[in-house]
Amino acid sequence: MGLPAGLWSTRQSIETDQPTKARTVKASWERALLYVGLLVWLPAIPFALALAIANFTGCELSENDVRPCVVAGLDIGLPLTLMGLMGWLVIALLPFMALTLLAGAAWGFVRLIVAWRRSIRTRKTPKPDFAADRRRVLNANSRDD
Repeated sequence: MGLPAGLWSTRQSIETDQPTKARTVKASWERALLYVGLLVWLPAIPFALALAIANFTGCELSENDVRPCVVAGLDIGLPLTLMGLMGWLVIALLPFMALTLLAGAAWGFVRLIVAWRRSIRTRKTPKPDFAADRRRVLNANSRDD
């Protein structure tokens, strides 16, 4: 006893206009890969923010100890140091970050090729009208006489 016919097809059902199981599974895989990519890149945000704030305010960012950094009357030295320590996690995740960049570029290239092929397939090329060309030639010849 197998699956009902058409259950895993990639076409939408004509009666209900709902996506089929295969399309739903494909979308969930794409969504899951997107979430994994975001999760890998998440530690880079506070690290880059700490570097930018330290550079902008002229504070010294150190991993050894908390340096005082007064901005608008508040000492942000401890949060800045903690955000800067995320750099160690970024270093550990660098191979996975590189993989996400390569996978994203490959996925984008494949989607571009699919869209290009789909546009070629749907583009209607006009069929040559030999009868109209012949009439045009005959009309031009009859005017010359």
